[in-house]
Amino acid sequence: MLHFSYIFADQTLEFEPLSITQRITIPAEPLKIHWEKRECVVDGKRIAMSEKEFLLIQLLYDRANRLVPIEEIKHNVWPERTTGADGMPDVSMDELNALVYRIRKKYGKDTFVISAVRGSGYVLEMDSK
Repeated sequence: MLHFSYIFADQTLEFEPLSITQRITIPAEPLKIHWEKRECVVDGKRIAMSEKEFLLIQLLYDRANRLVPIEEIKHNVWPERTTGADGMPDVSMDELNALVYRIRKKYGKDTFVISAVRGSGYVLEMDSK
């Protein structure tokens, strides 16, 4: 059973155009990568990539959701380094870990979800490219 009250019957309902009461915002893409400019746009903010950041992000992005071995990362990101007796560029794990840390900090930990696979390499986790 419904009950109605006529107490406020003399009041009118006022409508305002949507543009006055609320601004419509089109959500920006959370991440856009400009490979040719070597920059990322994260939440509308342009962030320039360093050479090493660019090389690592590009390598991981090209193989998104797949393991990229440490050896391959070292060869592609530090090609200028001299190779040791094992044929690997002279790059310590501390340098590689520091680069990944800087990427996470600079672009935001949720921008590039880079997972370490202990002793094997890194995976860039993405829903879609």
